[in-house]
Amino acid sequence: MEEGRETTREAGETREGTHEDASRATGQEGSKEEEAMTPAAKIATEATRVERGWRDIRPILFFDDERGYEHALAWVEFLMNNKSHPLYDLLDLLVPRVEEYERKHHRIPDASGAEVLRFLMELHSLAQGDLPEVGTQSVVSEVLSGKRRLNVGQIERLSARFRVSPATFMRISKSRRSGGK
Repeated sequence: MEEGRETTREAGETREGTHEDASRATGQEGSKEEEAMTPAAKIATEATRVERGWRDIRPILFFDDERGYEHALAWVEFLMNNKSHPLYDLLDLLVPRVEEYERKHHRIPDASGAEVLRFLMELHSLAQGDLPEVGTQSVVSEVLSGKRRLNVGQIERLSARFRVSPATFMRISKSRRSGGK
């Protein structure tokens, strides 16, 4: 598609026009008739256009079962991989909904840094010698066996490598989270 040109689809027909034509078709720039309308009439006209898209967007944003959650996750992945897509900003609404569903339905149990590291190693098919972020194979072995704890530098490097929050590798006991001792 050439820059400045868009294809719009209305009532099943495809028509090609300039960006200005597409703006008018989507209500971004009003016609003379729309300019003469009262504010309430303009909103009513816009609401009719928005309603058509809302029917498609609503089930993506408002889900309450695993099937809807999986569909929303697919949208998150699609949009994250297509940052120039016109619906990319939908992530601002979609991600919090997915996170809320996960908090309610996919609780993650507390795990030590070693347990998290072991899980990530299995997930990525890594051997102990494949983690220079932690140290030598023997250091990784000591961390995994519980003889050593991950230090701040190791946690920072691991969180960068696996693209996770540093908190992922830190166990915080329930009593510490709630303010107790």
